[in-house]
Amino acid sequence: EDGIRDVERSRGLGDVYKRQAIIRMLAKLFSVPSSKVKIVSGHSSRYKIIEIPVDRDELEEVIGSLV
Repeated sequence: EDGIRDVERSRGLGDVYKRQAIIRMLAKLFSVPSSKVKIVSGHSSRYKIIEIPVDRDELEEVIGSLV
């Protein structure tokens, strides 16, 4: 190791950790296993489409608890 840090590579790893944290947080919020929460699109974007397997009643309950 020559002591030079690859900034692009480091930034990418941070993004992976952020995505994992988002998945864990949503899984906990919706009481589903994190393996069921999927980022459908926007992996490298600020805006993401996320799929969480819940029915409408569960969704309304969680959203209601946030307001």
